[in-house]
Amino acid sequence: MGKGTAFAAGMYILRGANMTESIKMAVAFTGKNAHAAAAPDLGRSAFDGLLLTISGIESLRKHLAAGLVIEYRITSSGNLPCNIVPDQARGEIEIQAADKTKLEWARKRLEDIVSGAAMMAGVKGSVLRDGQHVVVL
Repeated sequence: MGKGTAFAAGMYILRGANMTESIKMAVAFTGKNAHAAAAPDLGRSAFDGLLLTISGIESLRKHLAAGLVIEYRITSSGNLPCNIVPDQARGEIEIQAADKTKLEWARKRLEDIVSGAAMMAGVKGSVLRDGQHVVVL
């Protein structure tokens, strides 16, 4: 562990970094159901869009400046049997930042990640920021 960090309960805490700004974003992906064995080519997995978003967040987190934290969780993976391509998936993302400039930079990057993930998965994605629908991709 480097200087200025402490380890507690499975996460790094930046000493002296005062996280005064935060934003919560809900992401939702809409695809098309299909039977995964009989006709997988007819489906578009919303869950793939969410997984690609998580992968993008993990790639971005490796390069975040001090004073910026991004966390996420999966809230729904479609609630369907495993042999059905899910047409719905949802997640939540929270950004904490030491200032508004870092917060806005991270918000824009995350919206770009969601957009790219939706394109790669061939589904529609949307972002709700602090309860307000702001972006449909």
